[in-house]
Amino acid sequence: MPKRKRNEPPAEESTPSTSKDETTEASTTRVTRSRNKPPNAPSTTTTSPPPKAQKESPKPPIPTSSFASTEPTATNSPNEDAFHASTIPHPQKDKGPIQCQRHGPSSVPPSLVFTHGAGGDLANEGVQLFCEGFAATGRMVWAFEGSMNLKSRVSGFDAVLAHLSNAGAGGEGEGEGEDEGVVKANGGTIALGGTSMGARAAVVAATNANASQRSPAVEAVVLASYPLIGASKGDVRDQILYDLPADIDVLFICGTEDSMCPLPHLNSVRGRMEARSWLIRVQDAAHGLGLKGKGKGAKAGTEALRREVGVLASEWLTHRDGDGERGRVREVRWDAERGEVQTGEWCEEG
Repeated sequence: MPKRKRNEPPAEESTPSTSKDETTEASTTRVTRSRNKPPNAPSTTTTSPPPKAQKESPKPPIPTSSFASTEPTATNSPNEDAFHASTIPHPQKDKGPIQCQRHGPSSVPPSLVFTHGAGGDLANEGVQLFCEGFAATGRMVWAFEGSMNLKSRVSGFDAVLAHLSNAGAGGEGEGEGEDEGVVKANGGTIALGGTSMGARAAVVAATNANASQRSPAVEAVVLASYPLIGASKGDVRDQILYDLPADIDVLFICGTEDSMCPLPHLNSVRGRMEARSWLIRVQDAAHGLGLKGKGKGAKAGTEALRREVGVLASEWLTHRDGDGERGRVREVRWDAERGEVQTGEWCEEG
């Protein structure tokens, strides 16, 4: 697989806060724009300055991955069609409409339905950056907003899936009569995903959709910062993972410092799941994939990593190795010295 280099834009002045539990993870630094407006300026790729001269005793590489700086593959030119905000009816008639955002061109079918964590909304910076990275690969991610109630968020996935299966090419209700082309153009399948509590809702919604055999069929789930252990009661949320059927693939994206998803515990659960799973380990990241520490360096690294995992999630959906011959663990980290993200190749567990 060709290696890639992620060159990042200058950091902002403010410092992101990192979440401590699932009910506060969405309170991290938010983008300042309204959630129903496109970004003020599209994300672009810039050229980073020449790397600093290596010190006499450079850091040893992380042993489980081979890291290297490589050229980016997300080269789609930004355009006005890359973002669209809309609403769809809530399945409960007494509720207001569901706020939605399309990231990516309307000319392609939706590949992923994604939602935020508890206590947040679509303005959450982590969600915005993940979606930007995902859409930069030329694929569409459809994000929606929901409440803190798990059952209600699951019904939000159901409503979005029903809407997309009856919508036009961009999932916006245009082009009536072409809705079947949306699903079939993507092989009749779609993925669900979310961050923190949104990831739990995605798992339940995927299992329900599989049992009902509705179209589009759910082929995979993308789980960022899955809250395996409850922050307040310490309850373990593993049963719904065991309930996932074998024909739904799972991508976990987890920080190595995430106290709500300790990697040894997660790996033990993965070993008992019927569904095949892959893991992207984000070095030094806490719950919500934020780097610990303050200052411009931590903020720049957090933004870059959140965007990068969106790119990697899109690539995984397209090119994942079902047999696991290339390995099912990948590491990504922020190199503060060079000011860039470094991404390892898929490798074996361990």
